[in-house]
Parts: sequence; C-alpha cells; structure tokens
Amino acid sequence: MTENFNEHIFLPGVSVNNTFLHLLNNEENQTHVPKWFFHSWPGCPVPNPLPARGSFAIAAYFVWAFATPFLIAFGSIGNTMTALVILRGLRKIRSTDVMLLALAVSDTVFLYSSALFKWLDEVWDFNIRGINDATCKIGVFLTATSFTSSAWILVVLTVERLTCILRPHRSKMLWTVRSATTIVVFLSLTICLLYCHMFYGFTISAPRNFLPRKCGIADVNYFKFHVNYLKWVHFAVGYTVPAVVIVCGNIFIIRELRGARIEKRFPNVSVTWGAGDQTGAKFSRQLRNLTVMLVSLNVMFFATQTPMMLQGFAHSLLVRFANAHACDDFTRYLATVDRYRFAEAVVHIMAFVNSAVNFLLYVISGSRFRASVKALVTCQSGTDTSGIFLVSS
Repeated sequence: MTENFNEHIFLPGVSVNNTFLHLLNNEENQTHVPKWFFHSWPGCPVPNPLPARGSFAIAAYFVWAFATPFLIAFGSIGNTMTALVILRGLRKIRSTDVMLLALAVSDTVFLYSSALFKWLDEVWDFNIRGINDATCKIGVFLTATSFTSSAWILVVLTVERLTCILRPHRSKMLWTVRSATTIVVFLSLTICLLYCHMFYGFTISAPRNFLPRKCGIADVNYFKFHVNYLKWVHFAVGYTVPAVVIVCGNIFIIRELRGARIEKRFPNVSVTWGAGDQTGAKFSRQLRNLTVMLVSLNVMFFATQTPMMLQGFAHSLLVRFANAHACDDFTRYLATVDRYRFAEAVVHIMAFVNSAVNFLLYVISGSRFRASVKALVTCQSGTDTSGIFLVSS
C-alpha cells in the first residue's frame, strides 16, 4: 500500500526507489521543487537546460503578484469598515446585521488564510504553512472552515429573506438578534467539528504527501480518506448544498419582487422594523432594496466559487493529460502546465473576489449604509445607524 501511495509523488527524473525516498526526505530538495512540477511524474529525464517559460507562465505570475495583494487590502479595509459600521449601531442591531457581521469576519479569515498564503508562496516563494506544524494545521483548517462558513451564512440570509417576503409579520418574531446569534454560533461550531480532523491529517513532519511540499497529508490512510471521501464532503457541504439553496431561494425571491408582489402582500399595514413604525409601502420598498443587495451577494458567491470547485475536480484529469506528453514532448508538457497554472491563478482570484467586494455591494445598494460609512469616516456623532442595510426614505 505504501508503494502505491508513493507513486503519486515523483521528482523529475527520479524513480520510486530508496534514492527517491532519500531525496524526498531531504529538506533542501523539497524546498526547491520547481513551480512547474506535477505529481505522478512518469520518471523520464528532464531536459537540461529547461525550455524558456511561455506567456501564460508570465501572466500567471503577474496575476498572483498584483491582483492578490490588491484584493487582500481592499477586502480587509471593506470588511473592517462593514464591521465598524454595524458595531457603531450595536444598541439597535438587527438579525441581518448579525449575519453580515459574521460574513465579514469569515471573509477576512479566508483572505488571510488562503489569499495571503497563495501570494507569499507563488510570488515570494515563502510557504507560510511550512513554518512549523502549527501553522500547517491551522492554515489548512482556517481555509476550509472560513470558506464553508461564508457559504452557509449566505444560505441563512437567503432563508431570512424568504421568510420576510412570505411571512413579513412572523419574520419579525422569528429573526431576532438572539436567534441570528444562535444560528451563527451553531454553524461555526458545526463546521469546526466537521473539519477538526485536519489537525490530525495535515502535518509538515511527513514529507511523503500528495505533493512534495512542506505542509501536506500526514499518512497513507488519511490520503485515501482525503481523496475518496473528504473532497466529496467539502464539495457537498461547502458548495453544492449552499448553491442549490441559494439558487432556488433567489429564483423565488426574484419572482416575488417582479410585479410589485411585496406591496400586494401588505399594502396598508403598519410594521415595526428598525427605528419605528413604518407603513407597508415604505417597509416593502426598504425590504426590496435589502433583498436586492442580498441577492447580489448570492449571485457573486455562485459566479466566483463555481470555477474554483470545477477546477478542483478537474485537477487530476488535467495533470494526467499534461504528464502524458512529459517524456515524448517536454515543450508541449511545459506549455500545458503553464496554461493550467494561469487558469488556476484566475479561478483563485475569482474566489478571493467573493470575499473582498461585499463592502462595495453594500455601498452601491444602500443609501443608509452609505450615510453610516460617511458618518463613521467623518467622525459624526449622534447619527442614527439603526437599520443601516435599509434604504432611507
């Protein structure tokens, strides 16, 4: 079983034998594994010197070098501003505010555990997860949990919007600050329990992982568990189930928003929401704008995360296709690798966009949020920040 597992890890031009295992256990060789390396190398010699890298390799480098730090900075500032605006009106916070605050925290964690890691690794050749065993385990764990948490927070927001549209009076009793906080805490604990096995399965002390990097899978049994089960669990829990709920929920929401159906549900009803009593028409107008903003969050999630998940499942097929030409046409092999690395950079950047632009969507879609941001930046006191994600009349 160990020999079969080792066949997934080849250094260029080295057969799977004692010499290979000795080289792989040598930290210096692990550090200098070339960026173009694909696992399952067929064992044939590598041209020396290597052919010049193509335009796709150069483009991939510039994508990592410039787009990633911009998104990290923009997302950090935006998510921080969102949190400060919400917390500024803490005394009159609502259930939606609680979940959007949790979303800002989750997105920020994802940016630093994933985007920052990829930028340092791809541009500066510094693997932050390889500092020690703790950074390896924590980095992998935070990436998985923050990605999944953001998806399920959007699911909860979608369900909340559906409740507000279908049962506007009852939703006021169901969706309180307490219930929203309870749901967020429950989701966080459940997701952490779901991925806690990563503290066992990932390490830097075992060099024979599925890629010859310092931080990787610890042993053969966990490798089989990761390949045969975990990737399907992550695909279902982190993307498929949330995407289905989000798409179905938003189709229904959009259908209800068409033709002013919300106003027809309660044309002359007085509803207490946020700061005080509001007529049904005013409430429905505010509900419509808030709903449009939340739908845009969901559309952004679906559009930016789908390529990432598809790339993850196509990875092994693309590697097999590239390695088929490694021995008879190395130039073609290297060109294929470069195109794949460029596509990999693009889909990662798209995933990072999802965690960086929510603040921009809030500013575009909400006049009260814009006013609250202005009050925060200009240090205005006494500004009413209740219901910041509703539009002002």
